[in-house]
Amino acid sequence: MIEAYAAAHRLRHRTDTSNRSPDHTRNRLRLELLPLLCEIFGRDVSPAIARAADIAADDSALLDSLLDTVPYTAARLPAQALRSLPPALARRAVHRWLAIRGVPDLGFAEVERTLSLLAPGGPAKVNLPGDLHVRRRAGELFIERPP
Repeated sequence: MIEAYAAAHRLRHRTDTSNRSPDHTRNRLRLELLPLLCEIFGRDVSPAIARAADIAADDSALLDSLLDTVPYTAARLPAQALRSLPPALARRAVHRWLAIRGVPDLGFAEVERTLSLLAPGGPAKVNLPGDLHVRRRAGELFIERPP
């Protein structure tokens, strides 16, 4: 597709030889997994994957727009505000709050550990990467940094 566009517009096309190497995950997906999926399903699955990506992007944008009611830019996050949200929004709000607060290597596990602070009888403190901790005190979540 790119080669056709370049040819139609008389652009010089250069092939990056690293694209043929399965050393990078993205190349392995394209070179090995995608052909295997096409073989298993007996058809080109690329359009279905592209549609699913478009739908996921639209869903993500909608969920992001619903976060306007959560004070995720504040240094402290009210626990009750998180408890009142559907799980998908609570996860997204916590992820965004932790990212804004500079938590490194942030992923699903860190978000779930943070959300465990909201459970009745749950912990009052959880560990995060970078020697950081999230604590729950007086109905608020906050991040403790090393001295």
